Amino acid sequence: MPLSATLYMYEPFSDSAESLTKLPGWKPRSKGSNIPARIAPGKSLKKEGLPESQGGYLLLGNQESNQKAYDLMRRIEGDVYYSFLMEIDEADLPEKSSLIISLYGKKTNSRFIIAPSPGGYKAGIGHSSKSVYASDLLLPGQTVLVVVKLDFDPKLQNHRLSLYLNPDPSGDEPALSSISQEGGTEPYIELIIFRQIDQSGTTKIDELRVASTWAGAVGREALAGIPTGIYTSENMADRRLAYNNPDVTPYLGVGLWSIPFPMDYDNDGDYDLVIGCGDKPYRGTYLFKNNGSGVMEKAVQLSSDAHANMAHSETPNGTFITRPDKQKCKVWTDFTRATSSPYKTIPFEQDFYSGRQSTWRFADYDGDGDTDLYFGADDWREYGWDDSFNEEGEWTAGRLHGFVYWSENTGTDEAPKYSASQKIEPIDTYGYPQPCLVDWDGDGDLDFICGEFLDKITFFENIGTRTEPRYAEGRFLTVNGETLHLELEMLLLSSVDWDHDGDPDLIVGKEDGRVVYIENIGGGNIAEPVYFRQQADRVKSGALVTPDCIDWDQDGDLDIVTGNTAGFVEFIENLGGLAPDTKWAEPVRLKADGKTIRVMAGENGSIQGPAEAKWGYTVVGTADWNQDGLPDLMLNSIIGKIIWYKNIGTPGNPVLTGPLDVDVKWPEGETPPKPAWNWWNPEDSELAVEWRTRPDLVDIDEDGRIDLVTLDHEGYLAWYQRRADGMVNPGKRIFKMAPGEDCVLDNNAAPMKFDVNKDGINDLTQKTADGETLYMARTHTYSGSRRNYVKSPTRSFEEETFPAGDNTGQLLRANGGWAGRSGRCKYRLTDWDGDGDLDLLVNSKSIDFLENIGSNTDFIFVSRGKIVGDVLAGHTTCPAVIDLTGEGIPDLLIGAEDGYFYHYPRTSYEDMLGTKE
Repeated sequence: MPLSATLYMYEPFSDSAESLTKLPGWKPRSKGSNIPARIAPGKSLKKEGLPESQGGYLLLGNQESNQKAYDLMRRIEGDVYYSFLMEIDEADLPEKSSLIISLYGKKTNSRFIIAPSPGGYKAGIGHSSKSVYASDLLLPGQTVLVVVKLDFDPKLQNHRLSLYLNPDPSGDEPALSSISQEGGTEPYIELIIFRQIDQSGTTKIDELRVASTWAGAVGREALAGIPTGIYTSENMADRRLAYNNPDVTPYLGVGLWSIPFPMDYDNDGDYDLVIGCGDKPYRGTYLFKNNGSGVMEKAVQLSSDAHANMAHSETPNGTFITRPDKQKCKVWTDFTRATSSPYKTIPFEQDFYSGRQSTWRFADYDGDGDTDLYFGADDWREYGWDDSFNEEGEWTAGRLHGFVYWSENTGTDEAPKYSASQKIEPIDTYGYPQPCLVDWDGDGDLDFICGEFLDKITFFENIGTRTEPRYAEGRFLTVNGETLHLELEMLLLSSVDWDHDGDPDLIVGKEDGRVVYIENIGGGNIAEPVYFRQQADRVKSGALVTPDCIDWDQDGDLDIVTGNTAGFVEFIENLGGLAPDTKWAEPVRLKADGKTIRVMAGENGSIQGPAEAKWGYTVVGTADWNQDGLPDLMLNSIIGKIIWYKNIGTPGNPVLTGPLDVDVKWPEGETPPKPAWNWWNPEDSELAVEWRTRPDLVDIDEDGRIDLVTLDHEGYLAWYQRRADGMVNPGKRIFKMAPGEDCVLDNNAAPMKFDVNKDGINDLTQKTADGETLYMARTHTYSGSRRNYVKSPTRSFEEETFPAGDNTGQLLRANGGWAGRSGRCKYRLTDWDGDGDLDLLVNSKSIDFLENIGSNTDFIFVSRGKIVGDVLAGHTTCPAVIDLTGEGIPDLLIGAEDGYFYHYPRTSYEDMLGTKE
């Protein structure tokens, strides 16, 4: 989305400095509009008056129309400065810059530019296409004072551009800039243009100033908006827990979704693994070298970019890496520096439909000696997304589709010319085909091996010839006579002869970032899949990890127990030592009654449909639930039902049994409540809540019994009091936001608001006239535009006159979303500021702090904003508290999207208290 929090601020400058804005003819304008782009200090301008097509642009200068007004250009001699405060909120930049600020002249384009870099974003300056960059000082969540100086020399027709980052605003101009560069020819300033040149990220700009002196540009209050109380890493990767344990060889992995590109990167005769990861916060391309030991070396980052639709082709002409870009596609033949390497654009424009996935690969499809194109494309239009079960739990929408196409090269490999695409029958997988065209069965022609969105791999045998291929119906790959089901879903396939035995093998990436090797043992038969291992580096446990910290083995230190997307619960033992040198064991999957604990949605356990059958999204809480001196395990999941596992072992030897119901004492004769979209009904004492939310275990009423705090069936944070008989009372909504605070949030702690009837009241704090709760819903189809609307369990409200009933006041509704938008929240009640009451840490793109300004009997929260500037989630994070430094102060441990654990130490209760006063 183009600059979603748009954030241009323009103001008159210091009276003590001559300002360019005072020159005749200099008027601030929005492009295509006569509305001045001027707003009050500290406020923001949200595209008011900007045509939608120009939404990413704001021009400040002597420009009265869309045409450049050369007659109003001002000749400048001497120094010109411009300055602003900038914060990158959640930039997600594959290649291009989030923001360019340019001063255009007749032949001059002097610009400030931001570019992605591992751990942050580089600030740069340059002229035209040539840029130089300062050190990595621009980090998500950190506000930076930027000053750019242009020193014009009219005699030499030349100028110097200098960049200053976070100078002392009360001091004189520093002797040295961060960087400087010569350039330009004619010293004219025509206009100042802010532009975002890709469609992602949020960049905030405040206090743009243009002046002729340092003092005029910097101003007396330039740093007034810089937040305090926030931890932003110089290198985010350093915050990931390190194993500090060379004795373990954990699963090889990257963040969420691994995209394998097997190649002989170092030219030593064997295959290495280059792996892309397209998601936050691990986005990038990584090299795992093969040293012949059977254990791959630690990852080396090659670039900060990757995309899930990238694909690998090994051909007689070399190895190709492709990445679709809208209807076109980039191709790399040299991937030494990953996506930073030079690339070309394939001379073909996509002419077939694709939904979430479109992969392009090269092969000689028709055996005529040149290299053709073939494509995999998925189609979600029949499936939609969520909330399509009937009362019997049957999915009433369509299925996912995955199709394969090819385009004939009618030219040559040196000058290719590609025909219109043709669909290849009868291929139709369950989404995500990721086709590989190889001689799988060794009979001399090329077959298709395809993945899918779920867990199976399909072989489409060529029953035609090498030059006139024709394909049989697909057959699932089997092992020992049984259909192969990989452990997780969202399969991304590549094929090479990994073991150099003359037949093609498969290298498969999955959603949790791991990579599996499937050996072709001849004739299209396969061996048992083997997951790659690597030298110990950073602790990882799947994806979207949900840690809780407890002395699980009761040896005197805090361990980690965590859930993940695959639905496992894993124990990571603390082997001793203080951070950053704490030693950790490899994750171990917990068992109950001798069987590995795993929750999976199956055909109808996820409100988002059967495409999520292999996911579990376990979210854990740990405590001595039954007061027998042993730590127990409680969890929620993709199902949305709270269960627990009883520890029947001994101190130091935990043994679990279960799952067991929480046992709620519902009022006599009342039906247990459930989320309105659930097709299934809870049993008499079961607790059905919104899915993927944390069961936080804490003694709220200080009676010595552990209570349960979680989202209830309508998204409100609720207290389930533990009774003396071991059951729990129905949830009570005792948590409130202070007056004036937003009390309805989304799954990332951002305000959720809608006002259908224009009465100035957030509809999501109201009930209908007949007492129904209102939700924010969104159309989520692949055949039309998406939009938000308000609905109750029985009807939608899109007109302005729906009948409003009772108001829920300031009750904390941690998620007001409907169906797939519901739940997902992770939180931790803890005394974060050391004042004796329980505060709330909640997931966001990092973690937000809600301070309790009431008491432990009257919970009233005020949002202090984020306490970590690092962007760790596209979906959700999960907070936990742990003291790894021995300071006696709870540190923050964040379970992130990428499956890693990010540790933020504190030395005082005054550390990391947020950005809001």
